[in-house]
Amino acid sequence: MLAKNFPLRCACKFLKTKIGILAVCLAVSIFLAPRTGAMAFSDRVTLPSGEKIFVAGFNLAWINFAGDVGDTPLNATAFQAALKAVSDSGGNTMRVWLSTNGSKDPVFGTDGLVSGLGSKTVANVQQMLSIAKENKMLLVLTLLTHNFLQSQSGVNLTNNKTLLTTDNGLKAYIDKAVVPLVTAIGKDPNLLCWEIANEPEGMVESIGWTSQRIAKTDVQKFTNRMAGAIHRAVPGVLVSTGVVQAGYLGWYTDAALKAAGADSNGALDFYMVHYYGWNGTSNSPFHKGAAAWSVDKPLVVGEFASSSWGPTTASTSAMQDAESVDTLLENLFKNGYAGGLFWQYQPDAGDAWMKGFPTASPSLAKLARAHVPDVKFDGISDGKLSVVASATVGGKLIATPVGRVDTGTTVSIQATPDAGYEFVGWAGDTTAAATVNPIKVKAMKDRNILANFRPAAGTNLLKNGDFASDAAWQFNISTTGTSAGTISYAAGQADINVTAAGTQNWHMQLMQGGFALQAGATYALSFDAWANAPRYVNIGLTTSDWNWQSGDSVTVTTAKANYQVELKALKTLADGTIGVIQFNIGEVVSTLHIDNVILVAKGAAPVLHRDISRPAQALRMEAKAGLLLWSVESPLVTPAVLSLVDLHGRELARYPLAAGAFHGVIHAELPQGLILARVKGLDGVSAFREGVFLSQ
Repeated sequence: MLAKNFPLRCACKFLKTKIGILAVCLAVSIFLAPRTGAMAFSDRVTLPSGEKIFVAGFNLAWINFAGDVGDTPLNATAFQAALKAVSDSGGNTMRVWLSTNGSKDPVFGTDGLVSGLGSKTVANVQQMLSIAKENKMLLVLTLLTHNFLQSQSGVNLTNNKTLLTTDNGLKAYIDKAVVPLVTAIGKDPNLLCWEIANEPEGMVESIGWTSQRIAKTDVQKFTNRMAGAIHRAVPGVLVSTGVVQAGYLGWYTDAALKAAGADSNGALDFYMVHYYGWNGTSNSPFHKGAAAWSVDKPLVVGEFASSSWGPTTASTSAMQDAESVDTLLENLFKNGYAGGLFWQYQPDAGDAWMKGFPTASPSLAKLARAHVPDVKFDGISDGKLSVVASATVGGKLIATPVGRVDTGTTVSIQATPDAGYEFVGWAGDTTAAATVNPIKVKAMKDRNILANFRPAAGTNLLKNGDFASDAAWQFNISTTGTSAGTISYAAGQADINVTAAGTQNWHMQLMQGGFALQAGATYALSFDAWANAPRYVNIGLTTSDWNWQSGDSVTVTTAKANYQVELKALKTLADGTIGVIQFNIGEVVSTLHIDNVILVAKGAAPVLHRDISRPAQALRMEAKAGLLLWSVESPLVTPAVLSLVDLHGRELARYPLAAGAFHGVIHAELPQGLILARVKGLDGVSAFREGVFLSQ
């Protein structure tokens, strides 16, 4: 949970950073290829006992802030009252913060490193779980929160920062606090999971709000190493973390965590994400199904307001959507999430946007009555299984039947590419060939089926590049700089009036995302631009979680002209990662016009045919005064066809090539600009890489 009293200027910066672009539209689901872990994507969390449960309840999150562990006995009376109230309302889970800010627990030695746990910590946690057992409840036990780097009474920021950022500090904490605690608790049947941290993104440089900040890689490293240590100490116990909003889920994939911390056991078992109305509809789990977030594990919404809210709700930050407390949990239940926890168990008091248990508990009870087998915690598996059908950007899936099914049920899955895309195969829990579509899978376990699509050659990856409206485009002005201006699309182009310059070009951005990137691919960007005076425009390619890929710049003059740049995705990128194009224009006062924006993959991958064991040849092209010069690396085995395609995906011309040829000259009248060329062997076997050339 964000501290309610952090400065508004920080809130604005934080919100600006958090609003990502993830424009995907699938009939069933979308997410990354699954990891080989214990829990695949599902609409339930599978407990160590085998019970599959929809997590439903509240955040406590404390009886005494930062003081429910340490050297003070637990306030068992208050804890019992809270758990009983939630249990009586049909809930099955309470989320509890333990160390919170490090002021009471763990204990630090004179060297600034963790030396152990508070004297009552283990006993207090054991008592919490005992009370949970009495009330047939599960606990999410949160080890750290962003408050570790927030200046507060009793907090030693130097010690805490050493714990979070150094190998010695982290090792001491894990060896002398984390492992002893989780070992003492063991595989307690009333423990839902150990949560590594609450909203650790709040501690991260450039996006956080705490007094001191650390690097994103620090968060990933301690998450990885703590998760690995817990999994080794108590095999089978579940581990998660509390992500501040869905745009940062990509930080916590298995690959991202292991790259940062190098612990092969350091992966999460399921995801937890938070949401409040100020995060905007683009980050709202109440507007998007669970699979839209590109995750490969169950997704629980670990925090959301325990009240209704809307754009007019009184709050320190503007709400950007509207929701009713009566339907929040049911909405998550129906849309593929594995649970939801109201913030917060408290009396109905405080801000208008945030009520408490009296307001939210009736909707919890309503959900529990309507879905007894899914919500009731009793340690027994319901025997149902999930066959989750999903797709990368560029296609849709239809699965029949949908939802949780009986063991042995056959599910049919049909893949259909969107216009401009092609279906390239299946992944996940199937060995079906790409030529088999639809496929039929039998539910003998929870199964996760992924359909892979990619842009067809020459397809414009951007939408509404002619600016017939503002659809798909986002105009951002940073709240941390001095840039100011307006944008209009009324004339069928982007007319941007920069009235005040910022100190960074990214302080004002025209952006679009929602397209899939391929690792190592090169992209050609073409656009028309002109301005009231010569100025430069910076162009950037990034991911939806702001992982910079590459960039370039052009000088725009007063005459309307076409500009082309090449941008490259990193080879370390996961295929299918959502990309974002940025026009960064915040440093120069001007009136700038942009139109006809086109982005195409310039050769992201070889054209694959039936026999991919034969290496693909490079195709080289050059245009000179009405002549087209072409060449390949070795003579053509069979006759072939050379096709020319413009950046709108329209075929311009097609030329036959003779067997045995490896170069030639073609008379061709072509429009100016970037042209995509491809050769296809008529044997259906020969493969050639695509070529892009500039026609002048």
